[in-house]
Amino acid sequence: MYASIFIAKLHSNAEKAKQVPHGMCLTLSDHDRLRIFIHEFCVRGLLPYVEKQIRTLNDQLMSRKGIHRSLFSATKKWFGGNKPTGQSHNLQNLNIVYSHESPELQVRRLADLCFMFQMYELAYQSYHTVKRDFNNDRAWPYYAGALEMAALSIFMQGQNAQRPYPYHYMETAVSTYMNAAKMPQFAARTTLLSTEILKHYSMYGDAAMHFIKMTNEDSDMRSALLLEQAAYCFIRMQKPMVRKYAFHMILAGHRFSKAGQRKHALRCYCHALQVYRGRHWSLAEDHINFTIGRQSFNLKQMENAANAFKHLLTNESLQTETQQAAFVREFLFVYKQLLAQPDQEGSSMLAQLPLPLIDSSTIMTLVGSHPVDAPAGWTAATSVKFATHSVDMPIWEKLEDMVTNHLNPIDNTASLGHAFKSSMQCFSNKTSNVHYPLAVVGESIALSLELCNPLCIDLVMTNVSLIWRFIPVACGHDNVKQAETLSNEAGTSMECEACITTEIIQEYVVNGLKRNIMNLKLIPHQTGELHLVGLSYNLGMQVVHPSSDTKSNYPSSISVRGQQNLEVQGQRLNSTKIERAGRMYATDRRLDPVVVPSMPLLQVYFENISSVMLCGEVRQMNIELRNTGQSALKDVFLVSSHPEFYSFCASDVRNGASEKANDNVYAALSTDARDDFIVVKTYDWSAVCKVPLSADGIVPGATVRLPVWIRGPQASGVHAIHMLFYYQPHEPTSKLRHRVLKHKILLTTISSFSAQAIAFRRYSDWQEGLIVNLEAENVNQLQDSSITEISIAQVSCASKEWCLYPSNDTDLCGIKLNAREKVCLCCEAVKTAIQSDSTYFTNVFYSKERIDSALSPSFDLYNHFLHECNELSTSTHCIAVADHTANDKAKALSTAVQVGLTLIIFWKAFVVDDQGVSRTVVGQHHIAVDTVNIIYAAVPVSVPPAKPSLTFIKEFEEEEVTCERAPLVPVIMLQQLATYCIRHPALVHHDFHYNRLLNAYSYNHFTSIMWFLIKKCLLHVLVIHNTYLSKGYYVF
Repeated sequence: MYASIFIAKLHSNAEKAKQVPHGMCLTLSDHDRLRIFIHEFCVRGLLPYVEKQIRTLNDQLMSRKGIHRSLFSATKKWFGGNKPTGQSHNLQNLNIVYSHESPELQVRRLADLCFMFQMYELAYQSYHTVKRDFNNDRAWPYYAGALEMAALSIFMQGQNAQRPYPYHYMETAVSTYMNAAKMPQFAARTTLLSTEILKHYSMYGDAAMHFIKMTNEDSDMRSALLLEQAAYCFIRMQKPMVRKYAFHMILAGHRFSKAGQRKHALRCYCHALQVYRGRHWSLAEDHINFTIGRQSFNLKQMENAANAFKHLLTNESLQTETQQAAFVREFLFVYKQLLAQPDQEGSSMLAQLPLPLIDSSTIMTLVGSHPVDAPAGWTAATSVKFATHSVDMPIWEKLEDMVTNHLNPIDNTASLGHAFKSSMQCFSNKTSNVHYPLAVVGESIALSLELCNPLCIDLVMTNVSLIWRFIPVACGHDNVKQAETLSNEAGTSMECEACITTEIIQEYVVNGLKRNIMNLKLIPHQTGELHLVGLSYNLGMQVVHPSSDTKSNYPSSISVRGQQNLEVQGQRLNSTKIERAGRMYATDRRLDPVVVPSMPLLQVYFENISSVMLCGEVRQMNIELRNTGQSALKDVFLVSSHPEFYSFCASDVRNGASEKANDNVYAALSTDARDDFIVVKTYDWSAVCKVPLSADGIVPGATVRLPVWIRGPQASGVHAIHMLFYYQPHEPTSKLRHRVLKHKILLTTISSFSAQAIAFRRYSDWQEGLIVNLEAENVNQLQDSSITEISIAQVSCASKEWCLYPSNDTDLCGIKLNAREKVCLCCEAVKTAIQSDSTYFTNVFYSKERIDSALSPSFDLYNHFLHECNELSTSTHCIAVADHTANDKAKALSTAVQVGLTLIIFWKAFVVDDQGVSRTVVGQHHIAVDTVNIIYAAVPVSVPPAKPSLTFIKEFEEEEVTCERAPLVPVIMLQQLATYCIRHPALVHHDFHYNRLLNAYSYNHFTSIMWFLIKKCLLHVLVIHNTYLSKGYYVF
C-alpha cells in the first residue's frame, strides 16, 4: 500500500517536473559564464587536442606508409595488388575486421576528424587513399563507406572544390551496399544523401531514378517513401512530368496501403486524383476514387467515402456492368452507414443523391388538369402537353390575341390598365418565365423531369415524390392573411396533406444508358405561394441472378433515402451591351407557381371526328362541353386558324323552320320559297365565334351538347387545324380573368372534286347578261376505288347584282361522274333590277333534292370563303391573274369588267372504306368569279410572277422634263371595255368558185361582213362597223 502511494507521488512529481521548463533558475550571469566556458573549452581544449591528434596520425601514417611501400611494392606489382578489383565481390572477405591500430582505420580516423572540422580537401585525400586499400582487401562495407564520404567531401567544398563532384562514387557505394555487403539500410542512407546532392544541382530526373532503383519487395514502407519522393522529383523538374508524378504517387499509395499506413495511402491517392480528374482517363479515375472510398471508409471518414463513390456514379463510366454494380453496392452500403451516424440521425434534411442525373434544362411545369379519357366514339381536346407545348406557341398566342381584341376593341384597351398577356400553361426553357405560373385550387400541377442513367445497370427509384415549400395566403376581399411556411422536406404531416396532395410513384425504373421522362403531380387545396424544391426518393438497384442473367422486378435489399435539388436558369439576356458582355440571365419562376381561387375548367369532346376527309366534304357531328371546375362558366368563344372548317349554324338570318336534306347535313328549301331568288341581308363576319349557350352558361359538373358542321379544306394534303376555346368565369379574379383550352387536329384531305368557271358577256336584244360556263371533274384515280362516283346535285349563285338561271331545261336525275370524267355546264346570269347591299341566292337544281343555300351550314361556309377571298392580296384563286395598279383611274376602269358572283357547287360522292362499307358523303365547293373572260378554279393555283419586259431608257444630259404618265391599265382589261354585236343572216348561199368574195349585209346595213377564201381552209373576216375596224381569224 505504501509502495503504491510512494510510486504515485513519484509519478506526480515527475509530471510536475515535466511541466516546468529547463533553465528557469539560471540568471543572466549564469548564461554569460556558460557561454564563456564553451568558448574557452573549444579554443583552449578541443581544437588544440584535435590538431595534435591530426598531426600525430599524419606522422605515424607517413612513416608506416614508407616502410609499407618499400617492402610490398614489388610483390603487389607482380601479383596485381595495386589494381583495383572493383566489385569482384569475393564473399570470403565479407567479415574482415581491422584492428584498432591498423593503418587503414588510422587513415579513416584522420579523414573523419578532418571532415568534422571542415577540412574537406584533406578529408577527401584521406578517404581517397584509404578506399583503395579497402578495395584491395575486399572489405566492401569499409570500401562503400569511404566512397560515400569522399563524395560528400567534394560536395561540401562547394564552389571552392578543385575537382567536379564524383557522381559515380555514390552509385558505386549504393550498389556495393546492396549487392556485395547486403546492407539495404546503408544503401537507403546513401541514396538519400545522393538524391539530396542531386536535387541541389537541379538533377531531379537522376534523383528520381535513384529513388526508383531502391524500391523492392523487401520493405513496403521504405519503397513507399522512396516512390513518394520520386514523384516529388518528377513534379519539380524544369518541365514538370505531371503524369509520372501522379503514377508514382499512386504506386506510393499502394505500397503505403500494403504497409498498413492508410492515412498516408489516402493522402497519396488524393494528390494523384488532382492530376487524373477531368482528363477523360475514366478507368484510372475510377480506380483512384474507388481506393479513396475504401481507405476513407476504413478510417471512418464516411462523408469522404460517400463523396468518392459519388464520382464513380456520376461520370460516364467505361467499366463493365458487373463492376458498375459493385460500385453501386459499395456506394449504397457506405451511404447507409453515413446516414446511421449519430450526427445524421437528428437531421431533417435528406442527403443529396448522385443518381440518376437530372437535366435541369429540360424541367417543365404544366398547370391545369389533364382531360380524362373520352367515352367510346368521342375524342377529347388535346389541350397542352409536355411534348407539344412549344411547337405552335406563336399560333396559340395569335389566336388568343384575336379573341381579346374582339372582346376588348383597340379603342378601349387603354381602360383595361394592363397589356395583353397570353395564358401560358406550360413553362420550359423556351418560354419567358419572368411571371409566376398561375395554378388553380383543386387542379393538378405537373412537373416533367428528364432522368439520365450514365451506368449500364438499371436503377430503381421507389417512393418518388416532389419536395415543396408552401406559404398559405388567404385572399379575401378586404384583407390578405399570411401564415407560416409549410414543407414536406422532413416528411408528410396531416397539415401538409390537407394543404397539398402530393403524388407518390411507388416504383420507377431508369434503364441503363437511357434517358427517361418522369412526370410528377401535386394538387393544391389552398391559395398561396408554392415553391418546388427538389425530388425525394429511395435509390436501389435491380437484383441480377448469376445463373439466369435475368433481372428481378424488385430492388436490391440495400436502398437509401435521399433527394436531389431542382435548379433552373432563365434565358440569357442579350438586349443591352452590358448583358451581351457579361453572362446575365433572366429570372426564372417556373418552379414557383402561385395558387389562385377556384375557376371553371372546360373539357371538350368531339363525336366521331375523322382524321381523313374529302376535299370540300361537309359533315355533321356533335360537340360536348363539360365544366369540371368548381365555379360556373359564363361565355365560350371559339377561334381557329381555319375558320372555314366549322360552323355552329348560329348565323341564320331568315325566320322560319326548314327541313334537313342529304342525311341531315343541309337544310332543304321550303316549299313556299320563291324559285327565282332568295334575298339575305349581310351581317358582320368575325373569325371569333361565340358558342351558343344559355344565359346561365355551364354550371359546375354540367354538360352541354351542340351540333357542329365541319368542312374539309378544298386543297388536298395534311392540314394542321388549331382550335382555341376561350371561356370566362362569372366572377373573374384579379390574376386570372379568363382561361383557354387548346385543341389541334391533323386533318388529311383527299382530292375528290375539282371545278373551274369562266364568265362571258352575253347580249340579247342589247340587254346585258353573262354566260357562265362551269367545268366539273371527278379527280379520283382509276385504280383507286374508294370513290365510286360523284354526282352534282345543285349549283347556287351568291351575288349582290346577278341571278343565275339554267340555259336550258335541266335533268333532275343528277349529273354523275365516274373517275377522271368531266362535265361542262352552261348557265345564264342576269342582273337584278334592284340594287342593294343584300345578297341574292339563286339555285340551279340538277337533282330532286332542293338545298337551301341561304341557310346554314352552307351560308356560314360561304361567308367563311368570302372572307378568306377578301383577305388575299391578289384577286382570288385564278389561273391568269391580272396585274391591277393602284392608280385611281385604273381602278375606275376595272369596275367595268368586274362581275362579283360566287358559285356554290353542291355534290354527293359514294365512298367505300377499307372494310368494304359504302357510305354517302356530301360537300360543297366555292368559286369566286370576279372578272369576265378569266378562268377561276376552286382550288388555288400558284402562278409564278411574270418577269418585267426589258426597256431601254435614253439618258439625257440636259435637265429632265417631268410629265404626267398615262395610267397603266392591263391589256386584258382594255380588251373587255369595248364590245360589239353582229347581226347577219343565219344562212347565205354562195359559190366561192364563182366569186371568192362574199359580202353579207346586215338587216339595217349598219355592219357588213366580208369573207375571203384563202387556200380553201382559212377565212379572213373583216368586220366593218362605221370607222372601227377589227380583225380575227377563224379556222374550220
